[in-house]
Amino acid sequence: MGSRWGIGVVNSFVGGLRDALFGLSRVVAVLRDSSTVRKKLFETWVLNGFVLAFSVIAFDHIVIPLLQSLINNFIHLLPGNQDTEPQIGFIISLVRYLFSALWVLPLFWLNKPISSIWFLEIADEVLRQMKESDKKKSKVLKTKKGLEPCWLVFFLLLVFFSAIAT
Repeated sequence: MGSRWGIGVVNSFVGGLRDALFGLSRVVAVLRDSSTVRKKLFETWVLNGFVLAFSVIAFDHIVIPLLQSLINNFIHLLPGNQDTEPQIGFIISLVRYLFSALWVLPLFWLNKPISSIWFLEIADEVLRQMKESDKKKSKVLKTKKGLEPCWLVFFLLLVFFSAIAT
């Protein structure tokens, strides 16, 4: 019974890998043929990757060090300069909290519905293209049930596992 389960797992894994590899050509075709999909993916990338991620990275690597330097210089100008690390740490923590509460969180909440709408538009466009593609095709390819002789998938698995073993 254990060997049947193992064969089923391998068959499922190989089938999923095959679907992913062969589905990649369909993804490329959709991106090639649809300016709507390309535009929406680009907008999503700009919103998620540039606006949200870049603002957090810029804040952590530009604003915070600059603010630490300014606060450190200002505190050292005051008379009775003592150990200023606790004060600087408190101010930086407060600024990080305010940035997260007033910029990152609202932008994240705004990002979710906008991205959902864009992905819905992408899905509608892909569905429309798939229906048009199916109408053009008169013959539908059918796969055999059971273990498919997919030599490319087995070759990729062999390369993958041999790379892991070394």
